[in-house]
Amino acid sequence: MSTAPVTEREGPVVPAGVGLARAMLLHHADALAPRVPLRRWAAVDDQVAMVAVEGCSQGLEQLGAHLARLQAYRIVGASA
Repeated sequence: MSTAPVTEREGPVVPAGVGLARAMLLHHADALAPRVPLRRWAAVDDQVAMVAVEGCSQGLEQLGAHLARLQAYRIVGASA
């Protein structure tokens, strides 16, 4: 059995029991993506400052429609 990190194994991912917003592999990929983070205004030490923030993980659920053609569902044992 390979001990390589899952990101280096190039195989399918089974997010059993979690939606896209909770799949840590997608959060990892998002962190590695070469993009400019969102900018928002926030109160920092009683001053208004522009801060870089990560995107909302709920936005990952929007990928579902685009990934539907790649999905496969299987019944494992008597789990149905």
